[in-house]
Parts: sequence; structure tokens; C-alpha cells
Amino acid sequence: MAVAAPVRTAPKPAVIPSENGLQLPRWLPGSISREHLLYAGIVLGAFTLRIWDVGARAMHHDESLHATYAWYLFKGQGYSYNPVMHGPLQFFVMALFYLLFGDSETTARLFAVLCGTGLVILPYFLRPHLGRQGALIASIALAISPAFLYYSRFARDDVYLDFFSLLMVVAIWGFLRTRRRSYIYLLACSAALAMTTMEAAYITFFVFATFFLALLSRDLLSGGAGGALPAAVREVGSRTWIRSGLLFVAVVVLFYSSFFTNPYGLWDPRYGLMSGSRQDILGGLLYWQTQHGVARGGQPWFYYLLLFPLYEQFAVIFGLAGALWALLRRHLFTAFLLYWAVMSLVVYSWAGEKMPWLFLHPLLPAIVLAAAFAGRLLERVQGPGRRAVLTLLGILLVLEIHSAQALTYADGANPTEMLIYVQTSNDVPMVASEVIKLLPRLSRSQARPLIEVDSADLQGWPFEWYFRNLPPRDVSYTSTFAGARAPVLIMLSPENGTYSAPLRSRYVVARYRWNWWFPEDYKGLTFDHGMCGTATKEVPCPSGQEGTTFQRTGSGNVQAFPAIDVWPALVDASTWHHLWNWFVFRTPFGQRGARLLYLYVRKDIAPAGAGSVGQSPVVPTPAPGRYLSLAFRELAHFGASGGPLQRLTDPRGLAASNAGKLYVADALAHRISMWSLRGRFLGSFGQAGSGPGQFNPNLSPMDAAVGKNGRIYVADWWGDRVEMFGPAGRFQGSWGHAGSAGNNTFYGPRSLAVAPNGNIYVADTGNEQIAVFSPSGRFLFRFGGRGPLPGQFDEPSAVAVAPNGQVYVADMWNQRIERFSSRGGYLSSWSVKGWAFGSYQEPYIAVLHDGVVAVTDPQNDRVLFYGPEGRALGQIHDPSLTLPTGIAALPGNRVAVSDATAGQVYILKLLNRLNAPLG
Repeated sequence: MAVAAPVRTAPKPAVIPSENGLQLPRWLPGSISREHLLYAGIVLGAFTLRIWDVGARAMHHDESLHATYAWYLFKGQGYSYNPVMHGPLQFFVMALFYLLFGDSETTARLFAVLCGTGLVILPYFLRPHLGRQGALIASIALAISPAFLYYSRFARDDVYLDFFSLLMVVAIWGFLRTRRRSYIYLLACSAALAMTTMEAAYITFFVFATFFLALLSRDLLSGGAGGALPAAVREVGSRTWIRSGLLFVAVVVLFYSSFFTNPYGLWDPRYGLMSGSRQDILGGLLYWQTQHGVARGGQPWFYYLLLFPLYEQFAVIFGLAGALWALLRRHLFTAFLLYWAVMSLVVYSWAGEKMPWLFLHPLLPAIVLAAAFAGRLLERVQGPGRRAVLTLLGILLVLEIHSAQALTYADGANPTEMLIYVQTSNDVPMVASEVIKLLPRLSRSQARPLIEVDSADLQGWPFEWYFRNLPPRDVSYTSTFAGARAPVLIMLSPENGTYSAPLRSRYVVARYRWNWWFPEDYKGLTFDHGMCGTATKEVPCPSGQEGTTFQRTGSGNVQAFPAIDVWPALVDASTWHHLWNWFVFRTPFGQRGARLLYLYVRKDIAPAGAGSVGQSPVVPTPAPGRYLSLAFRELAHFGASGGPLQRLTDPRGLAASNAGKLYVADALAHRISMWSLRGRFLGSFGQAGSGPGQFNPNLSPMDAAVGKNGRIYVADWWGDRVEMFGPAGRFQGSWGHAGSAGNNTFYGPRSLAVAPNGNIYVADTGNEQIAVFSPSGRFLFRFGGRGPLPGQFDEPSAVAVAPNGQVYVADMWNQRIERFSSRGGYLSSWSVKGWAFGSYQEPYIAVLHDGVVAVTDPQNDRVLFYGPEGRALGQIHDPSLTLPTGIAALPGNRVAVSDATAGQVYILKLLNRLNAPLG
């Protein structure tokens, strides 16, 4: 019987069913499960968080260097490895992105965005070791980690290195698990790319190598040639190891030689063998070894131990528990994670240069270890225990999301965050943009350069990035402005102080921030207040220096910080109150440091009227509103010269007595200076400390007021108290302590005023209230509270009382002045458009004759005047006022104004009749 031949048909593609019934090609790694969809959602969310508005923040100094040199490469000017800017990889990647998407802040940060997102997916490939739940937790933790989120939007090498480091871990443990040769090649590539990223890769290599050398030694000692690790190494075969070695060398050679255009990047014979000036691979090691002694930033050894609890609570709580678990469990992978985490923390804490971006390197293994423990815990506990663990994880998730949002989106260029270090102010790109807009006003015959930028300290960065598309001859970088002729000058404070006098006749001037940084009071932490030196090396104090710690800065100088005893600070309620307010409201712990930027624009190209008395700066920020100019005459100025006690370092609040004395609160000098109204120095009182008659070493006092009997009341801001002194400065008593509840509690009393009946009104800024006391300090009542409604406050920085007893409050962050009855009943308010929400350049307020209200507007360099119910009367605006802060009313239509930047006090006489309409 004949059998019919089978019909030949084209084969159908092999498919496997997914959980939802979709037919999927077999080449996919497996069915698309809920787990895969969950990871896809996490990665998509991580990418969105990292790419969202990533170009908005001003370019940090380091970012601008990397972005600009990549731009030079993109423009065909080549690239040569320089250890100062770390490895070559990022420059080629950035240049590629410029080619594909154009040059911008976004494309400069795109590599960081991609590496930061890539980190989030890598725990998926470690599931056999972390467990499915542990790997999922690790991905979520990396996605929302405040530090990783912020620095995944930052054009620096650290997040690149962490991506390649975790990829190396995936390769190592994938090979040990499967013996597949592909993992060896992946290890070679990821190690080579790590090495071309930055020199800190050598620390990663050291940590990994020492762990596996110890493991190899154990195997050889315990099992001879048959140990597990030697067997795995032999199983691959020498050919695979040779190929992977050649692959490693090829990647390194290609990038360090700039694709064979710069052989000096591999070996630089122009310098001695051990010279730190070598521009090759060896030079990179030598240069960063020398930087260990420089210790840029001057951070204490415990710097990263401060950052961990402030930002990464999950890594702290579950990481510490995971460390104990790893010690008890004695499992190889968890032992590796523990070793990686501890060694990274030790090495980076030992290294001289400690910066917030380097925090990522000990943080990465800590997060992975914490996730491994959390996952195992969830697998083993059931019922109430499991719900408790999930609840704790949920709480930590909310805490870190709160910090991540504040750090990355709310304050990305505003150093209320300790992780933001010497960040370029957003004033810089705004100034650069406005300067470029001014250039078309110039004729083509204008001599070059058109712009001169100060290079004395910051070498002009990041302006070189922002001016990159201008013709090179239009921009010059210089450290001297003697005889400057360029239409636009941009300079820092020291050069402004040196060259401003002869330039102001030809230029109009505006002041901004160049960069700024988080308060560094933590550098004064010490374990023995009676000793000096550093927290790691305390020595007996020289005479008169008790209670001071010293840290070496990157320039080799030694900077002094008021000592903060660690153990008393930990049990002090005010410490926890400050921490709570920072964490919830992101209130900095102290005064942020800053470098000021001065923009000089030649008068013939400046906008009409800019720079004349009473007008806004060339590029006002924020828009201050319009006020009529007031005529005035300067009668005296003082505080910038004389002996040490006569020099004012940070003059804030002012108070005038009926006897003709002016009291100046000098916050950085921690004293009250006394002057005549003609500028004659009469003496001073107070010093840094917490005892009677002393002022808190952080930043106090902030204001003073004088009672009818000549008694002086002083706001000890960081000391959370009010102190009383006699007319000559003899201490008479004090009241108040840190707290948010109770009659005599303060949180940052910044300003005070004396009413006609002698009562004392105190602006309790942190508690968002005005507290009222009798002349002897007995509590009477409070009014106010946080909020935007009438009668509420948001950063009430100053208070003043009129002759009729009405109370005026500078409600700074609500951008208004509020008027109250003497009993705290709300009467009215009006807006002050120049005050900026979130700023800590606090305005002060005073009441002149006939109830005229005078307030300072520090950010816009002016003093504003209003009628008793808010009618705008005019302003004093003059280039000589660089940061007008404190103000006091004087007889004879005069005011005293303190300039915190210039370190001076001005006595000004108003030539207008303020109680009459101006016109």
C-alpha cells in the first residue's frame, strides 16, 4: 500500500505562551511575566525621573569643564587625556550625543541619565543571589535614592563608574554561577570602561581583587588545586582569559590614546617617571595620589557618616541589619557585599578628597546589601512580621522620595542640601543669556574683547560653557581689570573690591551669586570642646583659642570652625529641632557660603536708565517692581577699616539710642559694636560662646533693640534666646531656650523691637510667630503661625513697632509686610515684589517719623519706603549698596543702613519729604 508523502510547508516561528496568552517569539528571554512588567515600569519611572527637566539646573563647575571639552572634541579640536578631568570615556560619549541631538545642558547630562537608569535594571540579573524580592527592592531603592537620583542628572563620572562597577559584579557572579565564557568578556569590557571613566576605578579594582585573592587563598589552602574558585578559573581555559585580556587592553588603548590621535595618553615621556604632571595612565594614578595630601574640600573623616542618615535611611537601617546578617549567615555573595560596602566606606573616608558625589561609591554596595537582607526577610517572615517589614519599607520609601524631590527638583541649584556642593547659581546662565542679548547693541568696529571674565579663582568656569558659541576673540579671561575697556565685565568679589571705584563712572553694576554651598558648621564637630586641631587629631589649644577646630582646605590654608561637642549635641533638643526643620522644611543648619558675581555693563549699551539712582540693576532678579527714586546724601560710613575690633565682618541688625549711639549686630564676629552717628567707634561687647553675655558661635547675634532706659536687647539667633545688657554692654540677664512649644521657647529669634510701652516684640522666625515680652523678659503673648493667610507668616525675618504702637512684620517668604495692632490683631498687609521665596538674605524693617515704614531689599540692593498703610513712597538704590540688610530710624530724616557684603554701615539723610506725595 502506498503512503502519501507528507506535504512540505514553511515552518512557523517557534512561540511560547505568556501568562496573558500573547504569542511571543522564542528568542525572548522568557515569558513576559508580571515581574518583567514590574521591572519595565521601574526602569521607565527611573528614566523619567532622571530625564525630566534635566537641563534646567545651572552647570556645576565640574560639569561645565566636561561638557566644554567634549564640545571642543565635537567641533573638531580633538581631545587629549588630562587626569584633572578624569577618564576619557565621557568626552567621546558626550560628543556623540552632541552630534545626534545638539549641544545643550540636557545632552551633556544624557550619559549620566542613561547610566543612572542602567543601574536600576542591573539587580534583575543578580536575582539568583539577591533573591527575587531582594533584587526588586534593590531596583526600587536605586531608582528613588536621593543621592543616585541627583547625581544621575549630573555630568560627572561617578554614576558612570557605579554602573560599570555593578556590571562587573553581574559578570563575576554570573560566571561563578554558570561558568559561561560570555561573562568573562562582559567583565573585561565593563572593567575597561570603568578604567576609562575615572581613576577611582582603581579603588573598585582593589576592593574586588582583595576579596577574591583572599577567597582564592582560602580555596588553595583548604582544597589545594581543587578549590572552587581555582577550578572555575581553570575551567574557562587560557584562550578565553587571553582574549578577554586583549579586549580589556584594546578598549583602554582606544580611549586613552584618543583613538590613536594622542599616544601621550598611553605613555607620556615628556615628564619624569614619577611626575604628577604626566598626561597618561600612570600620570592619572600619580596625580590623584598627590591630591590625597591636598584634601580639597577639607571634609572631616566622618563626612560620609553624616550623609548616610541624612539621605539614605534605607541603606542605614537595612544595611546595618544586613551586615549583621552577612556575618552570621556566612554566605559567599553576602560576604562579598559586606566586604565591598565596608572597604569602600573605609577607603573613601580615608582618602583626602571627600566630596558628595564620591558618596555614591560606598552607597552602592550598602543599598544592594540592604536590599538583599530586606528581600530575605520578606521571604522568611509571615503574618504580622511581614506586614511590619513592609510598613517600615513603605515609611522609608516615603522619606527618601521626600528628600529626593527636595534635593533634585525643588532645590537642585539651591544649597539647602548637604549633597549640593559649590553649586553654580542659576544667576549665572541668566546673566550669560542677558549679556549675549546685549552684544548686538555694539557696532562691528568695537575693539575686542567684548566680554572680560574674572579668572582669578574659578578660571572663568562655567562661563566658558555658556559663552562657547561666541567667537573666541569676543571673550577674554583675566585676573586684572585695571584699565578695562570691554563693554561687559564679569568679576568676583575680591576683584570687584579692588577695581570697582574707577569703573563705576563708566559702568552700571549688578550683583548676583556665582556659586554657593551648604553651611559647613559640621566641620567643627569635635569630641573634646577643650581641645583644638581636628576631630581626628585633637591637640591642646593655644591661649585664647579654646573651643575651635581647624580643617585644612584645598588651597592648603587652615580654616577655623567653632567647636561643636558631639555628645552634648546629640542629647541637645535644639539639635533634633534643627534636624527636624531641615528634613521637613529643608531649612539649612546655618548660613550658606557664596561667591558673589558682579556684572559691569558699559553705560552706552545698558538699558535706558539702568544703574542711575533709584533704578533696577541691568538684569534684575527677581523682578523687583517699580519705585520712584528718592534723593539722599551720605553723611558717614564706617566699619571697613580700623583695628580688628572696629572692622565689621557681617553687620546685620541696627539699633539707635536716644543718647546718639548706634548698636551694630556683627553676626560673624559674635559681638555688638557701638558707634557714634558720625562713625566714631565707641567699643564693643560679646564673644562667641553659650555663656552669659556670649553669642552662639554659628551665626549670632542678628539684631539689637534699645529700651527707654537704655537697656540693650540682643537676638542671639542660634542661641535661641534674648540677652539683656546695660548701655555700656554689661550683661544683665537673658531668657528663652530652643523649642516649639511653651512660653519662653524660640527657634531662631532673628529680630526684635521695643514698643512705646517698653514691651519687647521678638520675630521668632523658625516658629513663624511674634513673641511679646515685658521689659524684664516675662512672657506676655504670641501671635502669627505658619501659612499664607492674613495674620500668618512664612519666614518672618524682622519686626518693628511704630510710635502709635502698631506692629510691622517683614513676612519675607510670603513677600509682604503685615501690620498688626499692639495686641497682635491683624490690620492689613501689602506685597514687596523684590523679596524672593526661599532666600536667606533676610530684610529688616524700621519705622521712621510720621509712621513711614522703611525696609531693606538685599537681593535688589535697595531700601524701600512706604506709608503707614502700604502706599509706596520710593526707594534708595545706589551702586554703593551691595547688600543692604539692617536698618534703623534716626532723628532728622536720617536712616542707618548696614551692608553685609561690604562690611560697612552708612548714615543717609533723605532729601524728600516722605509724608507728602512724591511726584
